[in-house]
Amino acid sequence: MIKELDNKLKEAFLEYKELLSNKDFGGAFEVLGEIQNILDNYDLSKSIFYDWFNKVNTELSMFPNYESVYIYIEERSNVIKQVVSIGSIFNTEEFLLMLTASIEIEMICNLLEKRGDDSLNDCAELNEDIKEVSLIQSNKSAFSSALSLIRKNSTLPTINYWSKS
Repeated sequence: MIKELDNKLKEAFLEYKELLSNKDFGGAFEVLGEIQNILDNYDLSKSIFYDWFNKVNTELSMFPNYESVYIYIEERSNVIKQVVSIGSIFNTEEFLLMLTASIEIEMICNLLEKRGDDSLNDCAELNEDIKEVSLIQSNKSAFSSALSLIRKNSTLPTINYWSKS
């Protein structure tokens, strides 16, 4: 399992570097957040953990464009707001879109908090919007299907912020 996680970290870091070279700073920062998520949620050997911990911190200290990260968060937030604004009954694909955007934002927010930036409160607010519509009886099946799809296709833990009472 540790070797698989180390390989996942290496793949993610290559993706991060590619996004960075393409000047997709928001997407790159999100992938850095995914790496941090693995470090936060899995038991790794100390040497692997500290190697990746140091890589993340080095990248954070040299990150070229935080303004683009905030714009990326705003764009992803707008996806959720637009979907929620179209009505009150949603299908699996619409929930999948909202949940994916929420997870992307969460990865970024967690990483920003780790570097001492707690200026964002969008994460909790957006999760409340999703939670509100997920609890509507006619949405429960579509929401559950979307969440199951995300969990099935993700190698990372998916915390359900959206339907807790």
